[in-house]
Amino acid sequence: KRATYTIPSEHARLGRVGGREYNFFVVFDLITSRVGVAMANVNATAWRQSVLSKLILRDQIQRNSFSGLIDQYNKLLAREKTLQLENVGLSQRVTELSRAVAEGGGAATQQNSASSADDALSPSSTSSMSPEKEQELYQTYKKLADLQDELRGAHGALKAAQEATAAKHDELSRIQLSLESSQRIVRDRDEEIQGLNLTIGILKEELQELQVVLVTNDEKVKELTREKNELVNELMKKAQQNADLANKLLDLQSKLNSLPPEIQQAQQAAQNAANPSGTSEPSVAVQRPLPSRARRILTQHAGEVNCVSYNVYGTTLGSGGLDKLVRLWDTNQFAQRASLQGAIQSVMAVDFSNDDQFVLAASNDNTCRVWHQATQRVRHTLNGHTSKIYGAVFSFDSHKVVTGSHDRTIKVWDLAKGYCIRTIFCYSSCNSVCLNPEASMIVSGHVDTTVRVWDMKNGDCVFDLSGVHSGQVTGVSMAPDSLGQCILTNSKDNSLKLIDLRTHEVLQTFKHANYKNSVNWARGVFSPDGTHIAVGSAEGSVFIWERASGKLHSQLKGGHKAAVTSIAWNPINVQQLASADTSGTGLNH
Repeated sequence: KRATYTIPSEHARLGRVGGREYNFFVVFDLITSRVGVAMANVNATAWRQSVLSKLILRDQIQRNSFSGLIDQYNKLLAREKTLQLENVGLSQRVTELSRAVAEGGGAATQQNSASSADDALSPSSTSSMSPEKEQELYQTYKKLADLQDELRGAHGALKAAQEATAAKHDELSRIQLSLESSQRIVRDRDEEIQGLNLTIGILKEELQELQVVLVTNDEKVKELTREKNELVNELMKKAQQNADLANKLLDLQSKLNSLPPEIQQAQQAAQNAANPSGTSEPSVAVQRPLPSRARRILTQHAGEVNCVSYNVYGTTLGSGGLDKLVRLWDTNQFAQRASLQGAIQSVMAVDFSNDDQFVLAASNDNTCRVWHQATQRVRHTLNGHTSKIYGAVFSFDSHKVVTGSHDRTIKVWDLAKGYCIRTIFCYSSCNSVCLNPEASMIVSGHVDTTVRVWDMKNGDCVFDLSGVHSGQVTGVSMAPDSLGQCILTNSKDNSLKLIDLRTHEVLQTFKHANYKNSVNWARGVFSPDGTHIAVGSAEGSVFIWERASGKLHSQLKGGHKAAVTSIAWNPINVQQLASADTSGTGLNH
C-alpha cells in the first residue's frame, strides 16, 4: 500500500542527483510499483515465502528510513517559509525605520532613503537618530542576522537531507538489483525442482521394476538353495555309501590276506575254472586301495607351498604358500576353483568349516582370516597374536576357531562375535593345534618338545606329555572316531607317535631310516578309515605306515624334487592323497 505523507506540493521536489531531477511521489511510486511486481512474481512455496518475508522486512526498514527523512524535510521547508516571512517582515520594519529617520533628519538623509540596510546603519545615518530608535534598529538587525544564520543552517540541513535522499536512492537501486537477482535464482530453482521431480519419477519407476526383479531373484535363490541342500544331502549319502563300501572292501581284503596260501590258490583255481575264456570279471581286489604314484602335478603357486587341506566332503582341496594366496581346487579335475586374497605374508595353515561355508587361513602376518567360500570375500580378520601363526582349526560346530602362535599363546575366537573370547598362555611357542570331536579339549604341540592338552571351557592345562619326543613337536592330528581318544604327533626327532589321551600311553611309534622331518609345521595324517598314516619327508618322498603294526607300507618317490611341507588325505576317497613341497609343487597321489 502507498504510504500517505503531508508534503507541500511546491516543495515535493527532492532535488537534483546525478544530473536528474527527482520528485518524491515519482520515486516512491516507482519503488512501490517495482516491489509490488516483484512480490507478485514470488511463488507461494515455503522457501519463496522466506525470501518474500525477508524482502518485505527490508522494504519496511527502508520505508521507515524515508519516512523520518520526509518528516524532517517537511519541517525544514515549513521552517524555511516561516523564516522567509519573518525576514520579509523585518525588512519592511527596517524600511519603515529608515524612512522615519530620513523624515526627521533633513535633506541629507532624504537623499539616502533608497540605500540598503547596511547604509542605514552607517554612523552618518545613525548619528541623527534618537537613542530609542537606534537601539530598536540595532536589535532588529541583530535578529535579522540570527534569522539569516538559522536560514543558512536550514539550507545546509536541506542539502544534507537531499544528499541522504540520493544515497537512499542508490541503496534502493542496489536493492532492486538484488531483488531481480533473487527472482532469477527463484526461476532457476523452479527449473531445477522440475528437473528433479522428473528424475524422481523416473527413479521411482526403476525402483518398482527392480523390486519386481528382486522378488523374482529371491524366489530363484530360495529354489536354488533348496536344490543345493538336496544335492548336498544326496552327495553326503553317496559319500557315506562309498566310505562304507571302501571299509567293507578293506575288511574283505584283510580277511583274504589272512587266509592260508592253499585256500587262496584254490580260490584262484576256482575262479579260473569258472571263467575258462580268460575274460576278467569283477572281483574283490587283493591289493590295498592306497595311493601308489603321483597322478597330477599342480604348479600354480609362485614359491613354496606350506599347507594343503581337504574339505569335509573331499570335493575341494585348499592350498596356501609364499605367494600369500589360498587356492581352492576341484578334486575331480583338479582345476583351480578360486583364489582367495587378503593375506599380507605367507599362508601357513588352511582349514575348512564342517558346513563347508568358510575357509580359514593362518599367516605369518600374525593374523587369521576367514573367507566365505561362495562369495570369496573375507568374513572375519582375527587380529590379536603378536607373532607368526602355524596352527589354526575350526571347531566341529564351525562357530569357533582355535589358533596357536609363536607368541606362546593359544586363542579361542567366537565367529558370531568376531573377537577373541579366551587367551591361553602355553609357556612355549606353538607349532600345531587340533580339537577333539566334542570340542572340549585343545591339543597343542610346542617347540619345547611337549604335547599339552587344555580344557577349552576354562583354558586350564589338563595334562602335558613332556617325555614323548626328544625334539620340538611340529604337528598334532586327532585320530578318527573309530580309534577313540587318540592323537598322532610328529617331531623334529624324525618320529611319529600314536598316543592314547585317556591313558597317556604311546600306542605306536613310526620311524624309518630315510624319513627326515623337514619343517617346523609338518604333521602326519590318518587315512579315512584310520588304518594307515602318511607324512612327507625332507628328501621329497611320502611315507605310509600301517597303523596297527607300525610297519612301513610304502614310500612314494619321484613326485617331489624338494622337501615335503604338508600332506592331506581325502576324507572320502582313500586313494587320493595330496602333498606339497618347498619348490611350489603340489601332487595328487
